[in-house]
This record gives sequence, C-alpha cells and structure tokens, in this order.
Amino acid sequence: MRVPLAAKIKEKRNAKKLSQEYVAEKMQVSRQAVSKWETGKSEPSTNNLKKLAELFSCDIDELLSNGKNEKEADPPTRKSNLYDILGVVLCFMLFVIGMMYAEQVPIFTIVGILGLSGTMFFYNRYINGNQF
Repeated sequence: MRVPLAAKIKEKRNAKKLSQEYVAEKMQVSRQAVSKWETGKSEPSTNNLKKLAELFSCDIDELLSNGKNEKEADPPTRKSNLYDILGVVLCFMLFVIGMMYAEQVPIFTIVGILGLSGTMFFYNRYINGNQF
C-alpha cells in the first residue's frame, strides 16, 4: 500500500512531536501551507522538501517512498512461485537425463551440469522469495 506524501509529512512531524506552527516557522512558510501539505491539498516545492527532510532528520527519498523498506518487498506472487517450482522440476529432469546418458554422449555431461545449476538457481529463487 502506497503511503502518500501528505501522510508521510504528518507522520514525521508527529513522530518528532512538532506542531504545525513550529514546522511553518522553521520552514519560513505559513501554518496553512503546512496544513495543506498534510491534507494533500498541495505539495511542498523541491526546496521545501529538502528543508522538511532536514527538519525531520531523514532523506528526501524517505519522504517520497511508498512506506516500505527495501527488505520489506512485496511477497512473491503465486505465479512466480509456480514458475520457480516448474524450473526446479524441469532442470532436475535435465540433470538426470544428462547424467544417465553421459557415457554414451559425452556432451550430455555438460547438459547434466547445466541442469544441476538451473535446479539450484530456481530452488534458491523459490526459497529466497524471488530476490534476484
């Protein structure tokens, strides 16, 4: 869920226990301007965003972000999981076939190794939640 800039400004101000009047004074704007930023009726200029970030001791990116940390990424979708499981199965089959026929056709050794590598790749993707 995306956290709008207005809510982020209000959240940061409240977290610092600052009044709208105090923020307005430090920013050299009116209290009404701060109120409009917090209600979403207007947005601060780039220069004012910089000042807000300094006042709140955060990055501009943090104010503009969607409220999630990098580590709190969306969980993998069910469709992605299905593709990863399918990748594991197919690559494992490739590995088994490659190893079964490696004596008759030496190039199948490479096919088996690639199948094993693919199996490990897709298994790792599935376990780690598609973080590649």
